[in-house]
Amino acid sequence: MEIERPDLSFTVDGKLMQMAMGTVVRGAGGFVFLTGMIGVDYKTGAFAEGLEAQTKLTWENIKRSLEKVGSSLDNVCHVFYYIVGSTPEEIRESMVPKVTRVSTEFFKEHSSLAGRPAGTAVGTTGLVVPEVLVEIQVTAAVS
Repeated sequence: MEIERPDLSFTVDGKLMQMAMGTVVRGAGGFVFLTGMIGVDYKTGAFAEGLEAQTKLTWENIKRSLEKVGSSLDNVCHVFYYIVGSTPEEIRESMVPKVTRVSTEFFKEHSSLAGRPAGTAVGTTGLVVPEVLVEIQVTAAVS
């Protein structure tokens, strides 16, 4: 199986657009579609305090889940982020940058591939469990 995260930037009217992100998978034996994961310590039931701590713990939970089915962060193809905030402006200007920073650092530490996988962020005023500030859902290839 071969997975790459190519540079998909393009030029419009002479200006470089670096907005496109993608993951190319060749020869995968299958895929795992993880349900939305949250920043909770499953042994104690305690939620991590704050958005950044919840994001990091969520990625740790995702990493363990992927390893259990023979996959890894290297094989993540797409990520959906559900991020809680009180207004669209707060989500866009404060919450999304925090989640992006923590996610980028986590991938730098735990993945051999450059960059993060393709992703979509959705802002919301709340999730099903009130303590949850971020929920992350991933699709990953399995060799």
